[in-house]
Amino acid sequence: MTLLTVPIAGVDNASPRLRLLSIDISGQRFEYVAGQAVMMGPHGAAVRRPFSIACSPERAAETGTLELLIAMEGGSEDLQWASAGALVDIDGPVGTFTFPATIDQSRLLFVAGGTGIAPVRAMLDHALRVHPAESISLPVQHAKERRIRLR
Repeated sequence: MTLLTVPIAGVDNASPRLRLLSIDISGQRFEYVAGQAVMMGPHGAAVRRPFSIACSPERAAETGTLELLIAMEGGSEDLQWASAGALVDIDGPVGTFTFPATIDQSRLLFVAGGTGIAPVRAMLDHALRVHPAESISLPVQHAKERRIRLR
């Protein structure tokens, strides 16, 4: 695993209860597989917590940032310390819930709920880039349950 101290590129409101934390890894070597996580915390903090990486490795290479989707509701995380330019320590990657190296199916179905969408978000982007001819679906539940067909 790699321990890096890097700045936050930005904190965006993804929804009323979710923040998208972008961490600047430009100029750093950080390899991972779609679906993995990092251990992250404010620079110098004694404890780092696991957060799923919410962007594909391809997007991270393009933008120079890692994206973490963090729930603000229910005490999941207090990000008052997080702002553009603040330093964070990240360690990883960690985790085995990953997109398979090879697939032998022509149809892919992704299912997630809550912040569990973070690793699936990374896998979806990776699948769309690497397997563009595949049939990919993500069921979405709103007032009425429906299915979004991505390809």
